[in-house]
Amino acid sequence: MPKYKLLPVQGKTTVNAPPLYIVVAQEDFIAMDGTFIPCGTEGGFVESEACMPNTSKDKSWIYATNGYVVDNAKITNSVIKNGYISGNATIENSIIDKKCNIMENAVVVDSTVDSSVIGVCSRIVRCKLIGDNCINLYENTHILDSTIEDSSISGNILIWNSNIANCAIHNTESKCRSYESTHLSDKTELDSLNYNYRDKHGTGEFAKRNRQLMKELERAFASGEL
Repeated sequence: MPKYKLLPVQGKTTVNAPPLYIVVAQEDFIAMDGTFIPCGTEGGFVESEACMPNTSKDKSWIYATNGYVVDNAKITNSVIKNGYISGNATIENSIIDKKCNIMENAVVVDSTVDSSVIGVCSRIVRCKLIGDNCINLYENTHILDSTIEDSSISGNILIWNSNIANCAIHNTESKCRSYESTHLSDKTELDSLNYNYRDKHGTGEFAKRNRQLMKELERAFASGEL
């Protein structure tokens, strides 16, 4: 028997947007985060059954009322507690919480992500992204085995085995910039210049870029989806 069924919902889509469906558990099971989901539990929202495997072998679940998986996005063995997953994003073996927006071709694997915006072609593997501020990961960025807090990272960057706190790193070069076993804290690298993290977050360039890639999240808030 399928793990869940879909019920159409009203008032959760914008004009010309495809309809959304609420997921309803059809059996008792334990979700990936250890939460017991009783049969009949109403969960969050999907655009189609392709967004989440409908088999008891998969431990995925989308929590009501703040979890969304839409477009061609797909989650596998993951839970969406509070987040908007869209585009072609793929979530595997991960926990997404605290109003995350994961979009476009982003991939999140074996990670816990809170209060974050992840987009374009970013690949996040075995990471814990935490913090009350938005974390922006764009443009072919790869983050592996890292703990990241209150950071903004963009532009063809590879980081692994690193602890990063309160840093914005923006590489505008076509060549990948790599960081191995490096601690980065309280400063920004931008075009070979160092800026204080606070100053960088006040620049018009950063604000413009952030606004552009936050459009999906802004739309979700405006429509009442988040």
